[in-house]
Amino acid sequence: EREDVEPLLQKSLAYEEEFFPEFHKANKHKHVEEFEKMFKKKRYCSVDAETVLKEEYWLNFLRRLNDAHIHDIPDEEEEEEDEEMERPGYEEEQEQELTNDEEEGWDGNDRFEAVHHTGGEL
Repeated sequence: EREDVEPLLQKSLAYEEEFFPEFHKANKHKHVEEFEKMFKKKRYCSVDAETVLKEEYWLNFLRRLNDAHIHDIPDEEEEEEDEEMERPGYEEEQEQELTNDEEEGWDGNDRFEAVHHTGGEL
């Protein structure tokens, strides 16, 4: 139904206006026209998840998507790590930590060697 996809159109228009205000002003009518064309071609649909999850074809399709990591969206912890790595001075701090480790005689393999040879943690 057309009214079912109206929120999608409105959200799309809102994003366009937010990120590309000049383009939006000049092209809003084109956006709506293209949306309508796609709707008439049945490019928008809903999925009955209960039915899909009972069909082997769709289960295999979803498994392949999962294996391809298409859904891989960073969680909060990963985003915080990324922000930390982008922080001014981060690289210098990491280099200094490596220098300190080397000065203390750690070559980066000590823990691996101990675990590998003894089969346990240090």
